[in-house]
Amino acid sequence: LKPDFDIEFIDYRDPSVYKLISEGRTDGVFQLESSGMQDLCKRIKPDSIDDITAINALYRPGPMGSGMHHEFAEIKHGQKPEIYSFEELKPVLKDTYGIIVYQEQVMNIARVVAGYSLGQADMLRRAMGKKKAEEMQMHKEIFRKGAVERGFDQDKAIALFDLMEKFAEYGFNKSHAVAYSVISYQTAFLKQYYPAQFFAALLGTEINNKEKITTYIQEAKDCEISILPPDVNESLWLFNVIGQTIRFGLGAVKGIGESAVEEIVGERNKNGPFKGFVEFCERVNLKAVNKRVLEALIKVGAFDSSDKFNRKTLLDHMEFIVTFAEKKQEEKLMGQTSLFDMGGTPQTSEEQLNIHESQEFDEKQKLSLEAELLGIYVSGHPLMRFKDIMGKLTSMSIASIQDLPTVAKPEGFNPPDVVTIPLGINIEKWNSDQAYDNNSRKYHTGHPWIEINKHFLET
Repeated sequence: LKPDFDIEFIDYRDPSVYKLISEGRTDGVFQLESSGMQDLCKRIKPDSIDDITAINALYRPGPMGSGMHHEFAEIKHGQKPEIYSFEELKPVLKDTYGIIVYQEQVMNIARVVAGYSLGQADMLRRAMGKKKAEEMQMHKEIFRKGAVERGFDQDKAIALFDLMEKFAEYGFNKSHAVAYSVISYQTAFLKQYYPAQFFAALLGTEINNKEKITTYIQEAKDCEISILPPDVNESLWLFNVIGQTIRFGLGAVKGIGESAVEEIVGERNKNGPFKGFVEFCERVNLKAVNKRVLEALIKVGAFDSSDKFNRKTLLDHMEFIVTFAEKKQEEKLMGQTSLFDMGGTPQTSEEQLNIHESQEFDEKQKLSLEAELLGIYVSGHPLMRFKDIMGKLTSMSIASIQDLPTVAKPEGFNPPDVVTIPLGINIEKWNSDQAYDNNSRKYHTGHPWIEINKHFLET
């Protein structure tokens, strides 16, 4: 980010930001990241803060249950005409294409059509919210009389009041929706123009939520942002940006506490980068950075860039190296010199230890250790080679399933261990021995089968 960057002074009419939102690429965007919100954004395709405000107000059970969100999208895109009970209401409802979406619109309609004062209009809003029949009947008569006095058609005025009363079941406060929408746009702006910084900050907010971290890391990769594994010379407690890449935060590593990270970062800032695992052990406080922390750092590859030895070698010799480092620290504290350092050219710690390299973990083992301590795979994925075929066999990600509404399982339905799909058939439904082809409108049996075992992904 530029030193003079100020989120309050960004361009709120940027087409690129609205394109991002309209395409549903809103993972991590405030209020707009659920799968339902993404679908609504793709349907409405907002091109102004007003549209985003309406989306925030419409994405609730009441408006969606009445189909208001569909009507809003259809009118916005010219599939239906805008309809106003009276032309005088156009300034009140034009931002929402003639649809009553906000409580403030109800108040302004009462003022324009029936001559309500601001105080009276607020009382009407509250009466509608509380659904008190007597109060509503009283306001209906006041509204009718006021409308007639101002020359409006009585029947249309009564119909308008009934529409307002129905709206009260799910009316939303516009000031609230606008405040949400400004933040929605701001986060979308950051995602569009500062994706590395955006995702680093986003990952930091979900550092203990492995599901969210997995989703956001995949999204970052889709935006061509590399996620680098933890590193003792670059990582902080939270995720941080290195160039245009994101370095995994040490705080997300299982078994590593904040005091250990403070020791590592403090020593690094004070005396420079670490030159390898042995030197690391000689420099840090091994009470704060204990053996459990060291083991975790090795397993997730935090020494890969600074040490010539592989992960398996460091794990095999860790106990030996720690004992050696503790001895070196004691000697330094007491002002003693090792026998190896006396005489000619002093030997390096690695030469004194005479470490023999072990056979490195295979790829599957390395990924398994990463998943154990990070909760996710970082340097690769066991299923990466199946990515193309999995994209053809699935309709949504596991993360998207979390946002689907809960549906009761049909009585007597027990899904089989193996789901079978006839080749070339557009399946709409099936039972234990036949499938319904939506193309031919017929039930089929005895076709060649593709078997998709539920254990496929494990194998």
